[in-house]
This record gives sequence, structure tokens and C-alpha cells, in this order.
Amino acid sequence: MFCKLGNRSLVAVCGKNFYRFGSARHLHLGRVNKSILIRTLPTVCAAQNPVSFPRSDPVFASRKFSTVGVHGAAGWTGTDKVITLEQAIGTVETVLLYMEYGTAGQELDAIFANKSKSVGERHREMMLIFVKTQLHVIVPFGFSADEKGIQDFQGALMKLMQTVDPESTAVKDLKTASEDTMHVMLKRAFGIDHLPSLTIPQVQNLTSRISSYMQEPSFLEMAEKLYKERMAETSDPMKQQQIKVALQDELLVPCYLEVLRQANIEHFEPDDNGYVKLQTVIALNAGDPVVAQNVSAALVAFNSRVPIMG
Repeated sequence: MFCKLGNRSLVAVCGKNFYRFGSARHLHLGRVNKSILIRTLPTVCAAQNPVSFPRSDPVFASRKFSTVGVHGAAGWTGTDKVITLEQAIGTVETVLLYMEYGTAGQELDAIFANKSKSVGERHREMMLIFVKTQLHVIVPFGFSADEKGIQDFQGALMKLMQTVDPESTAVKDLKTASEDTMHVMLKRAFGIDHLPSLTIPQVQNLTSRISSYMQEPSFLEMAEKLYKERMAETSDPMKQQQIKVALQDELLVPCYLEVLRQANIEHFEPDDNGYVKLQTVIALNAGDPVVAQNVSAALVAFNSRVPIMG
């Protein structure tokens, strides 16, 4: 199967291997052996919760998987896995291919068609599709189809990015492909045609505000009280998990919207789409040390008092 990816390259998918050809101006053939890109995997707290993959999916049957680690970036670095820049680029382009032309894209369309769910739930579903798609690529190459597999790859990617020139053409290609993937997901799942760009300092500032909000003593006290009250209503583990998911939307989505109201950034309105855009730009910049530290601090402080994300 051959498919053109925008104006960048042509990818031939054949079994468990794929071959990547450059554009007409720069043709080359490269075999990608074991690659996956989770460059855009969010680490922010309000977006994800532990979820079970559909049992109809043979890869994920009976597995429990959280799409975000409680300790944020700190949990990604203890891996001995290694990836190359070519592998990272090749894989993200393959993920983009699936989002544009595969069943993953159809699942995104289904999210857009059903607006009865909360924005938090719809965003979690979108990111679950994203992670599932990547894990279908990661498993044949030695990564496990669970949270550890995600962490191993993310750790390998973070180590890689510390060794490459951020201004190189290859790194720019990686960033472009990552952004294109998120653009396709946002368009199909939420009807968002354009994701406005923010500078690194702007993203750092926004995550600092979110982190401060989530560590505010009065907010933590209120959230902890509500958590204990809700959890005391039932001893059924499944119902308690449902309560945790509902509390994520009830407590954390308003946190993000309040930060957006205060920041007053153009094209980032304090509404459902603004929330999704903010989650996405934070995810796209999760490799920045300041952003990662802000996220990690918020996660640890909040989850130690209100354990709804682990």
C-alpha cells in the first residue's frame, strides 16, 4: 500500500515493515525497524485516566492501562531502550497515515458525531485512540502494550532529543509530523480547523498557572473533601473508578478553563475547544524541562491528596 503524506514523503507499508521515500526533490529509501513516536502524549493531569482497552481488541484485551503516568516526565527516564531520529520520524508519519486513512480516523469521526459526552470524556477517548494506534506499532518491536511500553518509548525519545540539534532539518520534520498528527485528530474529533501556535514561554506560563491552581491549599482541601464524600458512597471498585473519572471532569476541566479566562489568549477561548487546544499545545511541548516540571509538580501534589489518576 502506498500513501502520500502531505508534501513530505511517500510511505510503503508492507506487513510489519515499512519503507519511507523522500519527496521528489530528495529521494531515499530507509527501513524502519522498531520505531514509535509519542511526542504528543499528554502528561497533563486533566486529560487522562486509567482506562481498559476494548476486549474486542486482541492486542489490548484484559489489559489495564493509564494514558498518563502519575509522576509525569520523571517516570520516563529509567529505560535502556534506544531509538534513532529516523525511526521516530518514520513512526510518527505512520501514525499520521493511520489517523488519516485507517480505522483510527473513523473512531475519531465517531467522537465528533457524539457530542452528548463531556469534553473531558471526549478528549480522553481521542487520546486513547492515539495511544492505541501507537501501541499497535510498538508491540512488534519489543515494547510492551501497556503503560510501561509507553514510558519506555517516551524515555528513549527524551534521551534522543537531548543528543540531537533542535534546529536540524530532521528534528523539524519530526516536529512537523507530530503537529500534523494532532491537527488531523483535532479536526476529526472536535472539528477544530486550526491549532494556534504558542511560544515556549507562553506554554511555560500557562502550565505554571495550572500547577499553582492545582496546588492551592483551598482547592486541594475542597477537592479532597469531595473525593472522600463521593468514594464513601460505594465500595464497588467499578463504581469507584467511575467516580474518579467523573471527578476529573468536575474538578480539573474548570481549572483549565479558569486559567484560560485569566490568560485571555487570542483563539484560546475558555470553552470546550479552548480546553482541547490548551491540552494539545501542552502535549506538543511536554519535552520542555520547565513545562515537564510544572506538570509533574501539579500531578504529584494533586494526586497525593486526591488520587483519581492512578
